Amino acid sequence: AFLAKQQCHLTGEMSREERNVVPDGARKSLSQFALLGCKATRRRAPCVPKAAARLLRRGKTNPRDMAPDSSETSVCDKMAAVDQWYVNIHHAPVSVWDAAAPFAVQVRSIRPEESVLGRCRFRLDDRAMLELDDGVVALCGGDGHRYLTEASVFEQHFVSVHPGIVHVHRCLPPLAPYVVGQIRRGKIVEAVLTCCSRGGNLRMKLKDGTWTTLINVAGATLFREVTLVDQWFLHVHVDPLPVTMDMDAQGKSVRHVGQGQLVHGNGIACNAHGAFRVLLDDGAWVTMRDPEGVQTLCDSALFEHTVFQI
Repeated sequence: AFLAKQQCHLTGEMSREERNVVPDGARKSLSQFALLGCKATRRRAPCVPKAAARLLRRGKTNPRDMAPDSSETSVCDKMAAVDQWYVNIHHAPVSVWDAAAPFAVQVRSIRPEESVLGRCRFRLDDRAMLELDDGVVALCGGDGHRYLTEASVFEQHFVSVHPGIVHVHRCLPPLAPYVVGQIRRGKIVEAVLTCCSRGGNLRMKLKDGTWTTLINVAGATLFREVTLVDQWFLHVHVDPLPVTMDMDAQGKSVRHVGQGQLVHGNGIACNAHGAFRVLLDDGAWVTMRDPEGVQTLCDSALFEHTVFQI
């Protein structure tokens, strides 16, 4: 679902949830630019967005007195508050303007792969626009070429669950000339951002600034979220525990953990079946709690001071 949402934004179209459409009765024209507020006040005066307010402060104090010019008329519609992070997936910097107007002034540029926080989305002459704290920027070009795409910003550890090698690239596009490293199954990485590439891969930016693929175009998940640990676990179940190299325990077991045996874990993650699995030192996985809630491994520290009465 998350990938589908990311891919939806690549088309430049707004999802149904993002379309905070102002009712016809509440639409108020701001004359030359017809900018729409997000809501109408009790006095039916329009809520003027920041970009429109900057225009009015330039000397046009009353929007009704601004005579429209047919050569400069633009129409803004469908204002929607988003408070969403976006990342520049264009190969060049994207300009940020102080207003959505023909005579607007460029205030700065958004570098390739730089992330920005968008406040509102709206359409200007059939182009998707984004309002930032310091100006407005086009989400796509006049030809529909996407500039900015929705992103998720966080700090989270992931573990590679792909049976093969996952490539690490120095930039967002997953192209062979940009490969700078490899990630093998069982390796843990720290990520700070995810977004969709133009090719449809859900890409993940690592803490060191490099990129790898979280979910590929075929829908295969290459990484899973993991919680880092550094502790010993005691096998408390009667039956031997199979140890597998894959997180979902679908592959052949490579060994077993007997009752009362200690194993050292580096991470804990939940697999596709709802079982909590422990990542061992050699990159293999063992079940800590099965999908039915049966606990098979416990923290060995809980048993250090246990006294058994005979």
